Amino acid sequence: MAIVWPCPLPAGAYAAAGRLAEVPRPDCPSCAGPVVFWSGYWRYVRAAGGCWRIFVPRVRCGRCRVSHALLPAFVLAGRLDAVEVVGQVIGEVAGGRCGVRPAAARAGVPD
Repeated sequence: MAIVWPCPLPAGAYAAAGRLAEVPRPDCPSCAGPVVFWSGYWRYVRAAGGCWRIFVPRVRCGRCRVSHALLPAFVLAGRLDAVEVVGQVIGEVAGGRCGVRPAAARAGVPD
């Protein structure tokens, strides 16, 4: 499961901070128990004209033993492109202006 938190940093600044980026420690969304930081993983996000390698920390609940990824708000689970780009493309397609490929091209998403 993933927990999205409101990250004040843009993707590039968050990537530059690496594992030292300040991340909140929320309560477990499954049982409201306390969590501890539990390693994490590296992944890529394409935003602001670049592709950034970011660290996604994980937390684990001591009560229910479930772990959760802490995703900054500019990241979508399972998607390379940042929230702003995906939202822009969905808005154009849902508005009936064009198909996905033309909208993605206008948003600067490479083929």
